Amino acid sequence: MGKACRARAVHGTALCVRHAKDPGIRSRALEGSRRGGKKRGESLRRSTASPLEVEDLDLETVAGLRCYLARALLQLGKLPFDVKVANAMAQMVNVARAGIEAADLETRLAALEAEVGTHVA
Repeated sequence: MGKACRARAVHGTALCVRHAKDPGIRSRALEGSRRGGKKRGESLRRSTASPLEVEDLDLETVAGLRCYLARALLQLGKLPFDVKVANAMAQMVNVARAGIEAADLETRLAALEAEVGTHVA
């Protein structure tokens, strides 16, 4: 069995607004939640970041993608911090990490190929 609800009871009743049996109390609580959700959504829509400048980037290279991701993370960091922003940042960090690893492997492979090419010739 679950734990007892610890929310404050509605004046004149033994239950909180979420567990109240009175449909009027419940509808007022739901309306308040809706208003709060709409207000929060509006504030998130108003707090958008400016567009990223990407004309100078070659997005078909690992270096270009890494730079793009870095710029995008900087823009995300300017937004009000909430769960959606944090999730987007975490995903972008994971993509950036994979790009950095790929670039490192490409550099190392190119160095090995150059070394083998000089010794074979």
